[in-house]
Amino acid sequence: MAELPLFSYARKRGESVLWSRLGLVIALAAVCLSIAPSESPSAEAAITTGELSKFKIESLTASSSNRTAIEMASYTGDDRGGIGLSASKVFLRGDSYLGNFNKSDLSSPATQPGATVFDGIVSDLKTMTAYVFDYGSANFTKLTQLDQTTGAVPGSPTVITLSSSIPVNGGEIYSGYGRVVYRNTNGTVYDIDLPSGTVYNRGTVAVNRNWTENWASWGVAEFFDGELWLAIANSSNIVRYKVSDGTSQTILTTTGMSDIASFIVDPVSQRWYFHYEGYATVFAFGYDETLGFAPAVITTTPAITLTPSSTLTNANSLSIGVTFGEAVTGVTASDFSLGGTATGWSIDSLVANSATSYTLNLT
Repeated sequence: MAELPLFSYARKRGESVLWSRLGLVIALAAVCLSIAPSESPSAEAAITTGELSKFKIESLTASSSNRTAIEMASYTGDDRGGIGLSASKVFLRGDSYLGNFNKSDLSSPATQPGATVFDGIVSDLKTMTAYVFDYGSANFTKLTQLDQTTGAVPGSPTVITLSSSIPVNGGEIYSGYGRVVYRNTNGTVYDIDLPSGTVYNRGTVAVNRNWTENWASWGVAEFFDGELWLAIANSSNIVRYKVSDGTSQTILTTTGMSDIASFIVDPVSQRWYFHYEGYATVFAFGYDETLGFAPAVITTTPAITLTPSSTLTNANSLSIGVTFGEAVTGVTASDFSLGGTATGWSIDSLVANSATSYTLNLT
């Protein structure tokens, strides 16, 4: 059965949902099981199929006692705006240079000469890979992978061609987990799947945010509860906005983070990295240009694709293929439960076919 788009979300239609206690809400598309009254189990169940994963900032720490920060104006020049991560480096865009620093402790600063291309820096936080959009023209058409240590554009780089061009008009760039997102000043949200480069227009949403001295601001794209969220610095706080309806939630409230307008998170080290100019009260640090990091709690769970074996009528059993987007261990049948209006069904077993492929049997 062909997989449906990411946002086919069964619970919105009152359908039954199969889900995992791992925090994964699994939306399943219309395969109906009609059971005759004389048979067992009985009742009607609706099972849908789709792929959903979770990437959520649970908390960000901001204090004077639990942060690492450096003055970096001598390396990058005056602030400009733009931040990215690789497996070992944090990259920050300044007026004069793109600076790179060891992620572990912000040591070993080095630079690349400033260039327009670095104005579109962004990262896939699932693979910890830094890219740049082809900023400088009217449309984004590709993502170019940077050298993950120096930040330079390689002579023969890996390039992801976008499935459709994206008009560039201010706004924000968001690093995400297996995706990057661009929202322009018209409010249109372009969600880019990685590494495929498939572009989805997710509609429009209003976002309040702090401004960099560059053309955009930088934040993080989250995905949880079947929804895409955009987390961005707004005044002295970090706020997320739900793309589907504009609902906002405050992730972090502070007494003052100066003009913070670029931040990013690392789900591996459980940290968030940030830039601001001047003095930040909450960090009790800053004079000119500050790059820093502090603890964070970020939840990630792998995407799951569920594929019912067939469309069944008057059936007493069902097998569902469960495909994880990455290798998992320790998963058992007890990790799953049945919800919705279906009655009489129970989970019989979970069979491991490989590190990513399982079969869930229902009776």
